[in-house]
Order: sequence, then C-alpha cells, then structure tokens
Amino acid sequence: MNILIVDDEQLAVQGMLDGVNWDVLGFDKVLTANSYAEAVNIIKNTYIDIMVSDIEMPGESGLKLIEYVNEHSQNTECIILTCHDEFDYARAAVGLNCLEYLLKPIRYQKLTEIILRAKEKAEARRKTEQMTQYGQQFIQALSQETKGDTANALDTAVGYIDQHLAEELSVRDLAAASFISADHLTRLFKKKFGA
Repeated sequence: MNILIVDDEQLAVQGMLDGVNWDVLGFDKVLTANSYAEAVNIIKNTYIDIMVSDIEMPGESGLKLIEYVNEHSQNTECIILTCHDEFDYARAAVGLNCLEYLLKPIRYQKLTEIILRAKEKAEARRKTEQMTQYGQQFIQALSQETKGDTANALDTAVGYIDQHLAEELSVRDLAAASFISADHLTRLFKKKFGA
C-alpha cells in the first residue's frame, strides 16, 4: 500500500515522516508532494491508497486536489490535515467524502491511529474489489466451460444415437447419456437441427 503526504510546509512533512510510526503502519511507499501539481503527477504515475493533504498550498488548494482524486483515483482514502478550523472548509471536506478533517498541531500517535484506520478501510475495499473481480472471472470461466459442455453434450447425444440406431431411444435416455436434462437437450437439438 502507498500513502501520499501533501503539504507545502517542508517542516510539517518532515514532522510526519519522523513522528508517525511507519513501522507499525507497514506501507510499501510513503511519498510526499509540496503542491497540487506535484501531487497530481504522483497520482497519475502511482496507485495511492491514502492521501493526507493540507488545504492551503501553492496553485490549487487541497480541496481541489481531493476533487481531482475523487475523479481520477476514486479508491484513495483522503484525510485533511490543516490549521484552518473554519466550518466551510470542514463542510467542503465532508462533501468530498474525506475520511477525517484534522487540525494542526496533532499528536503523531493520534495521526498514526487515524492513518491505520484509513489503511484498514482501504484494505477492506481492496479485498472486496478482488473478490468481485475473482467472482466475475469465475462466472466468465464457468460460462465458457458451460458452452463447451453444451457442445459436448450434443455431440455425445448424436454419438449415442449413431451407436444405438437399432434400439428404441427416448429423450430421457439421450439426456442421461449426455449428463444434461431432457428439456435442455431438446432445446439444444431444436437450436442446432431446427424443428
């Protein structure tokens, strides 16, 4: 998992790098940016699971950055860490589905706990997405396999007829030999041979 810290104050960034217990959090990459443009460049090139951003930065604001993330990296969990305690900023952050709106200064232990919660949420989302993807792949594979089984069942029924021409055959006999239901076999014959 990757986390991006976005703040134009280098001391604030370094404080987080030194103060947060990154060993406990276990991120693959801890990336930093000092502006909206730098953050966007990183997001375009690296999958970001969690972003911690200030509001006031050169160029666009942290809120604009979160709008960008919501549009281009919807699965990124966003946390605002700012010195602005204005209600309008907090309301805007809530409207952008930020996980937390935190005020500076914050104890690093508290910030570590919040980042850990964001990480757990991101991991749960990833697992859900993987299960959905596996489910779709399984259904697709099963669908392909069923198509093959249907063709094989029809071939098996035709082969059974060829081998037992002298006998009186029923649809149930053919279906049993083909390992499918009589109704399904009837539909297959109608589809393939008409009538």
